[in-house]
Amino acid sequence: MLRELRRALREKIKLPAARCSEIVDFVADEAMVVIEHAAPVHVQVAAEDALVLGEARSGQAEMFVTGDQALLELGAAEGLKIASLRQFWEALRI
Repeated sequence: MLRELRRALREKIKLPAARCSEIVDFVADEAMVVIEHAAPVHVQVAAEDALVLGEARSGQAEMFVTGDQALLELGAAEGLKIASLRQFWEALRI
């Protein structure tokens, strides 16, 4: 998850490397390691996305929040709901 966060911050949001490191370090300090290695989910997406979804599922996440259109089109993967930030926000407000 942290690798994917770092990649998204650099490639999609275009943050400087130092700022990416600050954010990833903060998240790592606040996060709890649930698993050492997870199996990817069995869906037709990029291998790295399937692995990240597998990690979320193994960590018993209820929802995976993303801006990745390919993942959003899935809607769910092996019981894990996939939502946009807006969908997540709306779910919190209920």
